[in-house]
Amino acid sequence: MEFFLGVAPIGLTCIAIAVAILTGYQNRRLSRQIAARQGVFRNPDVRLTLYGVDQHPGAHSTFVILSEIASGRPVVFPFLVGVSNGGAKAAKGVKLLVRYHRRLRGSGNPTVRAPSSMHVEFLDDGDFQITAFTIGTLAPRESTPLEDFLVFTHQSLLKVPIEARTKDGVDVAFTVEAWLTNLIDFTLYQEDDEPLAGRAELLILDTSESSAEQLLQRYNDNAKLQFVTRVGGKFKQIVHFYIRRWRGDAPGQSVHLIRYDVTKVAITTDSPVTQVAAETLEIFAGIEDITGAMYFRGINSAT
Repeated sequence: MEFFLGVAPIGLTCIAIAVAILTGYQNRRLSRQIAARQGVFRNPDVRLTLYGVDQHPGAHSTFVILSEIASGRPVVFPFLVGVSNGGAKAAKGVKLLVRYHRRLRGSGNPTVRAPSSMHVEFLDDGDFQITAFTIGTLAPRESTPLEDFLVFTHQSLLKVPIEARTKDGVDVAFTVEAWLTNLIDFTLYQEDDEPLAGRAELLILDTSESSAEQLLQRYNDNAKLQFVTRVGGKFKQIVHFYIRRWRGDAPGQSVHLIRYDVTKVAITTDSPVTQVAAETLEIFAGIEDITGAMYFRGINSAT
């Protein structure tokens, strides 16, 4: 009997604690429900995507574009942007600015695909051009797809012929290859919140005479050479990078490759440009290692 009398208070205490915890949880839940109904937790959540890839604040994405570039025929390529509001409150004063170098814009009158109610403006900034999309108000869960354009006539590989004379008086000639990437800056504004700013890096590869695998191999070889020259292949830095990559927090390791179905692109001799439609695009995710070399499954593989 003494045993049960000793245990009973302990059991009652446990029950009282459990009831208090449950009551506290229910009270907090009720408070949150009331606050939610009053709009305390309702905020807009405006997001931006490039080619369907989410761009977080400070993002620096890399896109590799594969295209057959015929001599003298510009390629008009879609630049796909998505603006959405994933929050429970309308976002007001939404405006997107996209800044391109003029070598990506060509000449003539630019055209974009956007809702007819949206105001689109083109601004000149020296060697750059800015496309300004005034979106206005985005309702909760609303998304707006936008299609701007790129124009290019050459790939990102620059070949520079060099002529020199050695100290022995021998004339030599050789060619130096340099890869030039194109930068696109974007800023997404909304009322009562900090702007979302980031940068996209474009690498354009001409597949009319070389395969994508061969071009990526040349690019990767150059990236590895530059890395060794820059850091001397420091063992500790390399090991540290791969540890971080194994943990999934190595910066800049995600890249994307974009190509189009050439069988769905109509190319005629009387057309001044090659027009690529958005629905013909295929996008592949890849990885970038510490040297800057890039690898895509099904296109090239890491060695």
